[in-house]
Amino acid sequence: MNYQSAYYRVKEIKKLYKSIFWFAIISIIIIFRNFYKTGELLLPNIGGSFILTIWAVIIIARVAKLFIFNAEWEESIYRNEVDKMKKQPLSEKF
Repeated sequence: MNYQSAYYRVKEIKKLYKSIFWFAIISIIIIFRNFYKTGELLLPNIGGSFILTIWAVIIIARVAKLFIFNAEWEESIYRNEVDKMKKQPLSEKF
């Protein structure tokens, strides 16, 4: 991993942590708003809040992109496919 890709990755991780932080803050506000309205301290059903559901899906996608499907993963898949193609007989390639 070169300097530019490491810099980009650190920047993206920082953005992800900020998103998670704000998601937690907004979720806490919603929990206390529900407590104020109903008098019961219940965790909100995430399916009940459309915005929180969309936000959670976006955060999960970003986590997958950063930690699961990163550049090293892509490069290893590419190398595996190239190695498979090298091992195949010429008649099977076409």
